Amino acid sequence: MGTSLATYYAKLLDMPDSEYKVEILEDGPIKKIAVNGKIYEVDYNMGGDSIHSIIIDHHSPMPGVILKIYVKKGDEVKRGDPLCVLVAMKMENEIRSVTDGVVKEVFVEDGMKVGLNDRIMVIE
Repeated sequence: MGTSLATYYAKLLDMPDSEYKVEILEDGPIKKIAVNGKIYEVDYNMGGDSIHSIIIDHHSPMPGVILKIYVKKGDEVKRGDPLCVLVAMKMENEIRSVTDGVVKEVFVEDGMKVGLNDRIMVIE
């Protein structure tokens, strides 16, 4: 990764144990940023809090199997709404939304195996 124009660390109030290193790599209408080393292109003309949206991508908290998905692309969700059920170590774990928003992408389907930190969905 090249030189950063700016670097800062972000913590989300609803995820207090998490810290994210955010680096601005290229400026312009479409900025290139890195969040914890992963590079994204962010179109600031689209509105919304794009960096927050990147940070709140829902990732698998543990390896397991997706038992049931409650939402689909385009659905509106509120903070605390159930998104899916992940079965791990013979326990059903309900994954809930950490924010209000709209489901932008769903990367899993019922019965799919997921690893630790695999992307499940994006909510903006």
